Amino acid sequence: MRDFKQHITARLDWGNEQLCLDLVPRREFSMVDPDEISVTELYRLMEHRHRKKDTPVPASTHHLFVNMKSLMGANLGEELEVFFHIYDGRENKPISERFFVRLNKTGVPKSPEKTERQCTLFVDLGSSDLRKDVYIVVHIVRIGRMGTGEKKSLCSVQYRRPFGCAVVSIADLLTADSKDDHLLKVYSCTTESEWHQIHENLIKKASSRYNLSGSNTGLSVALQLLHGDIDQLRREYLVLFKRGVSITRKLGFSDVIMPGEMRNDLYITLERGEFEKGGKSVARNVEVTVYVLDIDGQILKSHVAAGSGEPGGDDYHSLVLYHNNTPRWAEHVKLPIPVDMFRGSHVRFEFRHCSSELCMCLC
Repeated sequence: MRDFKQHITARLDWGNEQLCLDLVPRREFSMVDPDEISVTELYRLMEHRHRKKDTPVPASTHHLFVNMKSLMGANLGEELEVFFHIYDGRENKPISERFFVRLNKTGVPKSPEKTERQCTLFVDLGSSDLRKDVYIVVHIVRIGRMGTGEKKSLCSVQYRRPFGCAVVSIADLLTADSKDDHLLKVYSCTTESEWHQIHENLIKKASSRYNLSGSNTGLSVALQLLHGDIDQLRREYLVLFKRGVSITRKLGFSDVIMPGEMRNDLYITLERGEFEKGGKSVARNVEVTVYVLDIDGQILKSHVAAGSGEPGGDDYHSLVLYHNNTPRWAEHVKLPIPVDMFRGSHVRFEFRHCSSELCMCLC
């Protein structure tokens, strides 16, 4: 009851202040009688009130600003896709959507004029998320030939192939008061079996991420923790929101749900698959394509999102793991289907064997 009275009187006083009305002196949430209080006591009451008002209240909502700058030391001559997400090492699962940046063949953002595609704000992180076992995990995918050593051909087929991973602990940012540049050491995958477990190995040995043997690729990223609700950030960081920044949400609702907040997002994880070799002498190169169809079987346009920062597409193509009949992709796809189109819509998965020699997909 005491907390309830305190909340009600605080709202009343806030409303009077917004309307430029006289402030009411209170003692134990009740208005004082001017005939029973002296001027000095009244002064002490108001002084205590203003001192309490000026005391900062710790923010319960936090946001992580990420600005992707460049990838150095990766001279592949192919375009790259970089995915960021926040990973809970205690629960062994991601707690945020993915932020998606396209890089050109030189390792810089593909659309430098579109700043909202280079930076993002991971929003609505609770105080419980700022632990030492919560990390930013980066996956890097190259777009091109099946193998990096293959000769160029007239083939126009481009495969999504794994390249490397990086990780940084959010706990390292808790003591940083300004936006700092971090050079994340990228560990390149040498075999397909390393891809799906490499970020777990890095998390277990996070302190050694800067001196991994055989890795000389660096990812330049600016990171900063911001505190307060999103409306407060829009007022304090006008330049940031004016030039454009994408919003990357949590996988689920935040600790504080604002009135009128509504989400209708479907998340799908391409986890793993088991396929037969058939009549082939070696394992297959399996690719999964994801479509969203409406009730009439027509493909919904722009309703398959690989991550924030880039507009949604009509389909999603998975990684192709070379000669692997039991691939593990662990790729997260977001399907932002409108509420009025959700009923009757469905997801279609197509599986193909991709040939590195003929550059063709057989359904």
